[in-house]
Amino acid sequence: MYYTEQVRRIKDKLKTIKSLDRRLEIFGADYHKYYLGRPAYAHEVAEFEAKYKITLPPCYKSFITEVGNGGIEYPNSIVGNSAAGPNYGIYKLETLVNVLIQNTDYLQNDFFFNPSMTEATWENIYENLGQDITDEDYDRHLEKVFSGILVIGFCGCSGYQGLVLNGKEKGRVIYLYDEVEYRPHLADESNFLDWYENWLDDAINKSKVAQPKTVKPWWRVW
Repeated sequence: MYYTEQVRRIKDKLKTIKSLDRRLEIFGADYHKYYLGRPAYAHEVAEFEAKYKITLPPCYKSFITEVGNGGIEYPNSIVGNSAAGPNYGIYKLETLVNVLIQNTDYLQNDFFFNPSMTEATWENIYENLGQDITDEDYDRHLEKVFSGILVIGFCGCSGYQGLVLNGKEKGRVIYLYDEVEYRPHLADESNFLDWYENWLDDAINKSKVAQPKTVKPWWRVW
């Protein structure tokens, strides 16, 4: 699937929001500052996929190869090297891949989370991570819970935004938490680019509302 027209719109809207939100008042903008690094080369994406034995969703691949890949570098920070995007931005490819789990083999596994899971079901999953569990069993449990999700950005506190890599939800964004007691939830949009463009639309609308209104001098009112 090709996203040429949507990518063009996204580039235009990034220019718009950058010009509107000069004071960086949209949440997270004071970190990413609407900056995006150069797009990833095709060989860099191919090497990443081969290293982790995964296939990135076309929607996300279009973004990192045509719009931008990474942004301002914050060494030793959970924000990492994030391009302009929702919350604290979109991680650069290969940045903080193992931020939640050291062993990245879980990326290849089937997507575990089911949007029909109730809070009660998730609480039961969390209860399996009791105090008596060993570190090895805890890690294995996390690998199962976060199977098939690539973390692509930081939301603040214990929250992250991830990308579903496998199954019928492939390409969708999911919000997850390093504190597993909180149930993940999928974004409403059907793919990464729709999610990203909707963020831009919302940011632009908020910035337009916040623009100071021009008041005519009193001698020009009549």
